[in-house]
Amino acid sequence: MDDMAAPRLVAKGMDSLAMKIREVADENDVPIVENPPLARALYASVEIDEEIPTEHYAAVAEVIGYVFRLKGKLPSTPSESGVHQGNQQQSDGLQ
Repeated sequence: MDDMAAPRLVAKGMDSLAMKIREVADENDVPIVENPPLARALYASVEIDEEIPTEHYAAVAEVIGYVFRLKGKLPSTPSESGVHQGNQQQSDGLQ
């Protein structure tokens, strides 16, 4: 099996920058998922274009899986186990 690269942080921001990130995501049909604890952890520990640290893999994989199911790329699951979609907006600018 080939090794896959870790996901990378492509944007982060607070306040008005986070709102701008959400606007750009919305304009480009990028789903935005609410997960404030994950967003805060990534904001504090990862710089833009850095790989996601291994300690956040499970939470990030859950979000990625949720987005894939939204887009019909994975079958639905009975429970999204903690991933919340709030009007397709997410706190702290995590995307």
